[in-house]
Amino acid sequence: MPRDAAPVRTELRAYDDVPGVRSLLVDADERLWCAVKETYAVALIHRGRAEFWSRRGGVASAPSDLHFDAPASVHRDLRRDGPARFQIVTFDVALVREQAERRGLRPSLSPRVPLLERRHPDRRPLLALHRAYRGRPDPLTRQVVVAEALDALVRQLDGADARPHASVPRGRLGRAVELIHARLGEALSLDDLAAAAGLDRFQLCRAFRAEHGIPPYTYVLRMRVARAYAWLAAGRPVSEVASALGFCDQSQLHGHFRRAFGITPGAFARVARRGHAPLAEIER
Repeated sequence: MPRDAAPVRTELRAYDDVPGVRSLLVDADERLWCAVKETYAVALIHRGRAEFWSRRGGVASAPSDLHFDAPASVHRDLRRDGPARFQIVTFDVALVREQAERRGLRPSLSPRVPLLERRHPDRRPLLALHRAYRGRPDPLTRQVVVAEALDALVRQLDGADARPHASVPRGRLGRAVELIHARLGEALSLDDLAAAAGLDRFQLCRAFRAEHGIPPYTYVLRMRVARAYAWLAAGRPVSEVASALGFCDQSQLHGHFRRAFGITPGAFARVARRGHAPLAEIER
């Protein structure tokens, strides 16, 4: 490497509550990379164009592309047009195999294709996973995005079919919703919700999104904002509301409340004291 080459900067993130999943964010120069994988990996290209070798030959990649690697596969860059920024999220082999077996599948080790099509529906959960690991997600958000992304990854393996998932009785899902409402200010985990519904984590995520159109962590957040509205309208202090509803601090409540209603919690509380509180409307 030339002495004046820019250093490679990396940021690794992993969390105890989602073992076997790690995110590596890399800022690099135009050097070519070659590596053999021991895990499943989903890489998101943020900056830079390149061509790399896959088991089916050369593949061109560009910003916003998602590409897959499997255990024992070789990733070898053939060319790169300049500095690059990419994020690789890896899944231990045992996690992927366990999820495949849970669905009654016997997929091979390899993904069907090296790159996922831009309009493919499985891009949504995989992009959500990458976004979450670039931020500082709360535990429930982490657990849900990992479960949904792992489900999506398994669907991309050779031999994984598109068989429909069994339907979940509405009453079961209702028990998870009741738990959210009863313990809204607490740090519920995905396992807590799944246990309440008598489902596994993956069934709970799929059924919840099918029923409500949003994942469990979004439902929890919007319920907290809705309850904050009611409590502020009733005259409770902003600091007390933020703490009781599980927000990290008042600034976190401030941001979510303003996005939902177009007004800060403090300003809303002052309006409410004068008896002119606006109607609560929370978009899904």
